[in-house]
Amino acid sequence: MRIEIFVEEESIKTLLIEVIPRICNQTSWRLDENIFIRSFEGKSHLRKELPRKAKVYANYYESVYLIVFQDQDSNNCQDLKNQLVNIINESGLRQFKVRIVCRELECWYLGDMDAIEQIIPSFKSANYQNRAKFRLPEKLNGKDELRKLIKLYSATEFAKNIGQHLSINNVNKAPSFNLAIQTLKEIIC
Repeated sequence: MRIEIFVEEESIKTLLIEVIPRICNQTSWRLDENIFIRSFEGKSHLRKELPRKAKVYANYYESVYLIVFQDQDSNNCQDLKNQLVNIINESGLRQFKVRIVCRELECWYLGDMDAIEQIIPSFKSANYQNRAKFRLPEKLNGKDELRKLIKLYSATEFAKNIGQHLSINNVNKAPSFNLAIQTLKEIIC
């Protein structure tokens, strides 16, 4: 069996490249051997390619488990998930999960202020993590909030650095992150 992970952009791929080996490092699962992360050029590119690629995987020579990650942005989370599930169902592929990144990837970072402090020591997580505003990071415009806190924010570079420090033990204040990690653990471990 192989695992194919579809993501809408390079920054989430970069994050997952750092996080996946930490999830269950005692297994035979390895990136670019039997776990493949495919990055697309945004939501529309992902949605355009998804039906065709899911159909290929439904008829592939070996069993494929597909996981799709897409930002919610301003969409209704459940409607967005249902649309993606329907696209995959029409392909005939039966082993898949769709996980919506609630609001956007940066909300996951804001859910773990200690991880931010690990990569930017001058950032003091204690000054922010108990503020009412940050208790529900998925309600925020994560990218804007992160840019206010971190002046030189670069999405892909930050994803690589923070991926090494985000807790994978269900303490993130972003529930969609915890669900994503739980899903990966269930499939990989």
